[in-house]
Amino acid sequence: MTEPNLDALLKLELLGPETAPDDAFVARVRTAIDLEERIAARRIAAWRRFSAEAAGSAATAAAFVLMGRLSPASGQVDLLTFPPAAGAALVLAIWLLIGLKPAGKSRALA
Repeated sequence: MTEPNLDALLKLELLGPETAPDDAFVARVRTAIDLEERIAARRIAAWRRFSAEAAGSAATAAAFVLMGRLSPASGQVDLLTFPPAAGAALVLAIWLLIGLKPAGKSRALA
């Protein structure tokens, strides 16, 4: 065989038959891409919510540290007779109650 004929023969053999696009595969890939985009958006929202809650927790911890420095010299803090401690406990309790969600109310990926 001559070299030009060999190249033409290899080209014909390697091309393979013409096939139509696989619509089912394309649909699966598009579905996977859409799902990945939704998961990425929810991941960003979860990190934002975590950041806000972490900042709130840090502020609450800082408030308790400052209250500890304001406590009476005896070192014992009676929650009912020490107004800053009572106020902070009330704010913390309200914050925790607002942050709680019912257990069965989470949204699934839709």
